[in-house]
Amino acid sequence: MSRAKKIRFQAFAFALSCLLSFGLVELFFLIKGKSEEKTTLISGNQTLFRGTQANYASGIQAEIEWIAALKNKKNIVLLGSSELGTLPRSPYLEFPDSLNIPTIGFGHAFHQSFSMYCQLLAGREQLKDAKVCIVFSPSWLETEGTNVQAFLEFVPINFLRKIIHDDTISNALKHPIGEFIYRNEHLIDNPNHIYKFFKNSALTKNKPYIQEKLEVYKNNISSVHYDVKTLDSKKSQKKLPENYQTQMNITKNEFIQSVTNNSIFVNNAYYSEYVIDRKTGKPRIGQVQDSDYLNCQEMKDFLLLIEILQHFEVDASVIIQPLNNYHYQGSEKLNPAIQSIEKNLKVRNIPYLNLFAYNKQAFEPAVLTDIMHLGNYGWMKINQFLYNTYVP
Repeated sequence: MSRAKKIRFQAFAFALSCLLSFGLVELFFLIKGKSEEKTTLISGNQTLFRGTQANYASGIQAEIEWIAALKNKKNIVLLGSSELGTLPRSPYLEFPDSLNIPTIGFGHAFHQSFSMYCQLLAGREQLKDAKVCIVFSPSWLETEGTNVQAFLEFVPINFLRKIIHDDTISNALKHPIGEFIYRNEHLIDNPNHIYKFFKNSALTKNKPYIQEKLEVYKNNISSVHYDVKTLDSKKSQKKLPENYQTQMNITKNEFIQSVTNNSIFVNNAYYSEYVIDRKTGKPRIGQVQDSDYLNCQEMKDFLLLIEILQHFEVDASVIIQPLNNYHYQGSEKLNPAIQSIEKNLKVRNIPYLNLFAYNKQAFEPAVLTDIMHLGNYGWMKINQFLYNTYVP
């Protein structure tokens, strides 16, 4: 190709790119229609001081509980996935009931790093000094990151509106939301103008002219302001019992002795229901797949998550759960990723408790009640860590 033809081709490609980008945003403006109210005020009172909140399906009050949990600096807030069950030694039950320390868990299955990231951005005003503990499961690394159903469930529209209008959150921190929506738009039924705004902003982040148009256009999207009143706990905090380690040892031994139908340290009912193959009568073996876990989407999302924990001065901590090495083969494939997570937490001075076992010999029976979920003994180890981290 001659030099003149090459120049004409490059000019045509550039013009086409600009036209497509401009058309994309202009189409977005046409889709939107009339302007909304400038600010929606949401007022309410915190009612949650113990237990868990699964998601935001109950509506506005659930959003109020999240904002209030961050605002109330007496709270310890845990963000987790399916491990947030109802075992009596869970910190969101034991701490409020035995130590007068309000503790709340948010989440259920499929709540992973990116949905946590978005919720924290929505509560940005309340993040400084909020006591937030991330309960990270290595099994998340085998997924493609937070799935779209979890995103829709854990990141309500009001949270997205609030993020759009929060100028203290840089576009660099907002654009991952648009990139997520772009990757998953085909799985979202009738994505509204809020989703389209995030998507278009991310797709045109290197085009200043279009970014300026979007900045003007966002005034057509209403903002959200939460005015919440937190619970005033007048009960004095109690100390962790001096014999807590003895209690832990008793709890550990009781669990081990209760396991009578298997040798992999899984509770009897779970083993019979989920581990035994009913056709063959033999136990199933879990396999950790070969994958580039250091560069997977979940790892990228987790690094984003801890970036904002540090950036917004959250009083953050992280729990790294184990997998049951007696059930899973190949768990050593996760070692580089877990070690990388540890390194990143150390660099950011974020306290953490790593319960992951790097081999079968290092796995401590009774930390888990099944192949990946914490048992009472595991929660007690976490309680010790949380108490030492957050209680003066």
